[in-house]
Amino acid sequence: MTIQRKTDGFWVLIPAAGAGRRMNAPIPKQYLNVAGKTVLQHAIDRMAQVATLTGLVLATAPNDDRSDVILPSHLTCHKVVGGAERVHTVLAGLTSIIAAAGDQVWVLVHDAARPGVRLADVERLMAHCVEFQEGGLLAQPVRDTVKRSGSANQIEQTLPRDQIWLAQTPQCFRAGELFRALEGALAEGLEVTDEASAMAHFGHVCHLITGHWRNMKLTEPEDLPLIEWILTHDE
Repeated sequence: MTIQRKTDGFWVLIPAAGAGRRMNAPIPKQYLNVAGKTVLQHAIDRMAQVATLTGLVLATAPNDDRSDVILPSHLTCHKVVGGAERVHTVLAGLTSIIAAAGDQVWVLVHDAARPGVRLADVERLMAHCVEFQEGGLLAQPVRDTVKRSGSANQIEQTLPRDQIWLAQTPQCFRAGELFRALEGALAEGLEVTDEASAMAHFGHVCHLITGHWRNMKLTEPEDLPLIEWILTHDE
């Protein structure tokens, strides 16, 4: 991947302030130990191997005093305090990145609970954003038939699956544009489940780049065995 413009530098932002309540674990899910390291450490180490990165920001919860997270020494790294919701945590990380590198750098926002992301997929996403000068995200096309249900879990509609994608991360956007979109979404009271939803709401193009099932998100206890398998078996 060739980065030609000065403004095509890339930073990684990992929001890791969530509690992961659906895991029913005694500690936040990003600190669960899988295959010899915490889930968060796997995610950091995987993203730190991506070529052409400039820096990495880790956003953790207030009063998070865990000291066993190792940040990559070859990158400029900052650790910041996140907020009550993901959107607040991402905004805190973006503030740090913009202060360090300006609002035109690209930011790859990646879930701490996605430790199996493939480097080749991330680099394809980066190259696509540089080529088109527009944002994008990794995502997987849905394979199964998709149903929309009503309140009683009865089928109301069968959706055309060729138009349905499962969003993943990283999600890649210019730092300043993403910051303004997230602030605007908060001001309007919008529910922001990922960065692309805020960007699309304000008219920004969001390209879908095909990802891989290995980039699954650790959400519930039954995900742990598959996450461990992904981290202990080569592609």
